[in-house]
Amino acid sequence: MTHTLEELETALRKYRCKAKAAKSLGLASTTYRRYLIKARQSAGLSVFGTAVPKSNGRSLEEFSKTFNRADAASFRVAEALRALRADGWLYDRELAKLASVSCQELARVRAEFEDRIVVVNQAGRRVWAGSAEMAAKMRAALHE
Repeated sequence: MTHTLEELETALRKYRCKAKAAKSLGLASTTYRRYLIKARQSAGLSVFGTAVPKSNGRSLEEFSKTFNRADAASFRVAEALRALRADGWLYDRELAKLASVSCQELARVRAEFEDRIVVVNQAGRRVWAGSAEMAAKMRAALHE
């Protein structure tokens, strides 16, 4: 073997493709892969890469935010409201789209964010304010 592990992996990082890395070293792609496997084995590394988990696992809170539909919707709506300017507002559907939740999921978590919601007409059309202060100003403007 004429190439070191460092040379093989440097080429792979540079070109981000085994075929291009092989070509840059003047090797056939199958030969490059064989050299890379042998070099990694002799160095005591994983044959399939050197990836190591970033932590000892994820928290229950992160699991809940990701997979529990109610918690995930609540978290996503809160994130979308943080992204909204303090003096801005959106309709229900626009907020649902921004938060990547369905309108039904938005309806389920609406009670958590009552201070940010303004009902604008008799039919119950709602807008979401960027802050509780903005929502109070909007409600006051409706009742003038």
